[in-house]
Formats: sequence, C-alpha cells, structure tokens
Amino acid sequence: MRRAHLSRRDVLRASGIALPAIVLNSAPLLRGASAPTTQKTSDLTIKELRITPIALPDPPILSSAGCHGPYFLRTIVEVVTTDGITGIGEAREGIAKERNGIAKHVVGQSALAFRTFTAPPIKISDRVFAAVEVACLDAIGKAKGLRLCDLLGGPVREDPEFAAYLFYRYAADHPALLADKRIVDGRGKGDKALDPWGEVRRPEAMADMAFKLHQRYGFRVHKLKAGVLTPDQELETLRAMNAKFGGKHPLRIDPNGCWSVETAVRIGEAMKDLPIEYYSPRGDTPPSWRSS
Repeated sequence: MRRAHLSRRDVLRASGIALPAIVLNSAPLLRGASAPTTQKTSDLTIKELRITPIALPDPPILSSAGCHGPYFLRTIVEVVTTDGITGIGEAREGIAKERNGIAKHVVGQSALAFRTFTAPPIKISDRVFAAVEVACLDAIGKAKGLRLCDLLGGPVREDPEFAAYLFYRYAADHPALLADKRIVDGRGKGDKALDPWGEVRRPEAMADMAFKLHQRYGFRVHKLKAGVLTPDQELETLRAMNAKFGGKHPLRIDPNGCWSVETAVRIGEAMKDLPIEYYSPRGDTPPSWRSS
C-alpha cells in the first residue's frame, strides 16, 4: 500500500471487480479481446441508503475541551445493493440531515461508481462521502469475497498492534456526570455506575490504569491524551507509567494541540530519557492553566 501509485479504480479494474463498469463505459476498447468469463456477476446497484445515528454510553473522560458528554455519538451509513448485500461505513454525528439530498443521487447508481458521487450537481461533504465510499467498498468486497484492504492493494501487515488510549477521567458515578440532563439510560452510583475504574486525575492513578489495561488486554504501547493537567503534571504521569513498566513499554503523548511552542520544546527536552514513540504537541495554551 505504501508503494502503490494506482488509484482505487485502477486496483478494482486490475482485480476484475470493475469489469461491468468497463464493459458499459469502454466497450470499444474490448473489441477483439477475449470473451469475458461467464461467472455470475453481483448486481451492485444501490437500491437503498440508510443513515442511522447511534449513541453509546461513554464514561466521563477528560480532554483539553473539558469533560466528554455522556454519549459517544456516531452515524452508521449503509448502502444496500439490488442483490441484498449491505456495505457499512461510519461517520461522526450530525450527517443525518444530509440523507435525502444524498440518497436521491446515490440510489440507482452502482457501488462501483462511488468516485462519481461528488460530481455536480451533488453537494456532499467530505465526511459524508468518506462514509459512503467505505460502505461501497465494503459492499464490493462482500460481493467478491474480498477484504476491503485487499481491494486497496493488500494489507501492510496482518497482525497490527493496538495501543492503549489513556484519558484522565472522573469516576463513572461522579455527581457532575449523573446530574447531566442528557442521560437517558439507567446508570447511577455504586453497582449501577457505567464502569468500575474510578477517578484518574493523578500520575499514579494513570499508571495503575495503564498497567491494568496491559494485564487485561495485553497492550504494550500506551498513548496519553494530555492537555488536561499542567504540562509538568503530565510529564510526571509519563514518568510514573514508565516506572510501572520498567522502561520496557513505548509511550505516546498527545496534548491535544494546546501547548505553546515554548512549553512543547521544554517538555520535549525533559522527555529525552523516556521511551517516547509519538509526540504531537503543536497548538496554543488553553485557558484552564498557563504554562511556564
């Protein structure tokens, strides 16, 4: 994938998946060529577009923007083909209002033609197109018994490693969270709390959570979502995590783009003795604290 210079359409053509589209749009080029295979071809005409907002319960995790809302909001996009294949894509919340305008242009088109879906007079945002594109590719892959990554030239690796994504947080039954009027599920205090983690707003608490996640899921790389405490406290958090793992696990830190250049350089210099694998510090200082 890293060395490929072909477009997605080129890859589909090379694999034979786009044969119906080539026959329809480039028939003169095929004159004199070998007869096409008689293998049955799936009808990838889109007969229905579904856009479904979803809300999953979320704990009170913290970022530079404050406490996350009580729900994780996303939108599921499905394209259903004439042969009954359903391709699935996903986008952030707030795209459902674009459904009717998209559907009237997409329904009746082939999933193979997804790159034409942004042509005038269609007005479709990048985030919506990305979800529809993935749904179309998913449908194409299902029709041919191929993984989506194979449609795009093959996987870079078969066994990717996942990093723990560590957020500072309040306890799941924090009074401020339970007072949120947007909550419509049955969460509460004690045994009715969303999860048992408790509050994580100190370096030692974050190190303990990272270690428990490592024990439970095997994470060997740990990314800290920073920009919540002061930069020096977050540096101490990395040091506590490093001590917990005996210096053997790579660490990542993302201050959410809210450190000043001076702070980013200072903290970067102070992290030279840590096994830092990823550092994304650019941005400005948030109003909740001022860096030195």
